[in-house]
Amino acid sequence: MNKGVAIALVLTASGAQAAGQQTIQILTPSTNTCRAFTAAMVAPDKTALVGLAGWFIGYLSGVAQGTRTDFLHGEDVRRLSSRLYNGCLRNPEMLLSIAAEELAKILIEEHRVR
Repeated sequence: MNKGVAIALVLTASGAQAAGQQTIQILTPSTNTCRAFTAAMVAPDKTALVGLAGWFIGYLSGVAQGTRTDFLHGEDVRRLSSRLYNGCLRNPEMLLSIAAEELAKILIEEHRVR
């Protein structure tokens, strides 16, 4: 199974569990670095990836809604996660929230060029 499919399955499963819960949890940027994300992507246990990738995809969705720019049209979780992973490999000590913000800016710019 490739990484993208595994991420999508994990996020779908975690979404089903969250739907059954009665409380709301808001995830905020943390002190997680790119190193944590890249390690989670290749780890056999995908538990850490659920939180990190879930936050990342939610962050991008929030930026798209906030900017009223549909830069996620035609994108998928696998491709977005791969782009973040590759960016994080270049700068493993960068905060994951900063890396996500930088990728959002790139995606917005690419959308404008189309």
